[in-house]
Amino acid sequence: MTEFAATRYQDIISNSGTNLGFIDTIISLPETLTKALLGSRSNAEDNFSGNLDQTESKDLNYIMSILNIMYMIRDGVRVREFLRDNTYLAPIISEAYPELQKHFPHSTFFMDIDQGTLVISVGTTLSPEVANENLNRFDEEWWLDVCVNSHAKLCITVEFQ
Repeated sequence: MTEFAATRYQDIISNSGTNLGFIDTIISLPETLTKALLGSRSNAEDNFSGNLDQTESKDLNYIMSILNIMYMIRDGVRVREFLRDNTYLAPIISEAYPELQKHFPHSTFFMDIDQGTLVISVGTTLSPEVANENLNRFDEEWWLDVCVNSHAKLCITVEFQ
């Protein structure tokens, strides 16, 4: 873990009020991300209404700090603005992370905005054939059931390193 990531980890632990061990905390990040976003709303209908108002910017900062541990965010300002306007993607993003890890172990996951779409790229050194097989399994086992909920605002792809 880099010094930057270790510092981010310590910040999140300090702000979460929990004494979980390092591994337990990393495993619980997707759940923590979803709770951080959804917990700021008073009812489930509001959770997926679309965007955060200015009073919830602290929650969005917290969410971004968690995302910075799970994903390498290429343009944090644009990703933050995009998530502010598309909060319904938070549960999908948090669920995607362990699914991606399962299908692409030892890979780096990048996040960026491209033409009005949040793009999660799997940075891999796998051969194109193996990467394509893994992506197809990921699609069949998880993504095809979930992608309709992204309203065409989230794309998951492979990026060869």
